[in-house]
Amino acid sequence: MRIRTLTTGFYESHCYLIIEGNHAFLIDPGDPDLVRNAVLEDDLTLDFGILTHEHCDHVYGCTTVRDVFHCRMISSLSCDKNLKDSRKNYSKYYDSFIDIQTRLPVEQQRNMEQFTTYADETFEKEKIIEWCGHTIHMMETPGHSSGSICIVFDDEFLFSGDTLMKDDSTETHFLGGDKKKFALVTVPWLKSLPESMIVYPGHGDVFRLGDRCREL
Repeated sequence: MRIRTLTTGFYESHCYLIIEGNHAFLIDPGDPDLVRNAVLEDDLTLDFGILTHEHCDHVYGCTTVRDVFHCRMISSLSCDKNLKDSRKNYSKYYDSFIDIQTRLPVEQQRNMEQFTTYADETFEKEKIIEWCGHTIHMMETPGHSSGSICIVFDDEFLFSGDTLMKDDSTETHFLGGDKKKFALVTVPWLKSLPESMIVYPGHGDVFRLGDRCREL
């Protein structure tokens, strides 16, 4: 098994390809061109995609990737509802965010059209699936957005979206964000996981869960 990180030109958000043999699944199809090129380059069968939350820099490629590779997209029910509204997925405000963000210079940011999309399969609270001999556990983790989830892979790796990052505090001021739910629901769950778990976040560097949880 290997994990391939694809970093987009949308706020340097990360897409992840988890690869076993010639099969793969995708976490956060932010950039359709990056995903398509990586899948074709490695001659992979893309089985499905998972969306960590509804924000446009993580889901912009959802429709294209689904249409090209005929794979289903999985998200929380709340995420799916927000994907269908360009205000709630924030693509309506993308140009404004480009002007105020500092992660990448404006000239290095990719253009994005206002859009809506959807998930093919949704769940509430949690969902566990088996894939190529591995266990994938999806858990709703409110705080950054109402549709946010984290993904535990084989109790070894955590794909956290924007719920948890190495050097940045969790942003809870976006539409649907909830500082109280993050503290009461998400933080206790994160702290219940093994400290040795390796975290692949939506932005920034990989880190060890225990090192970050001590700061929550």
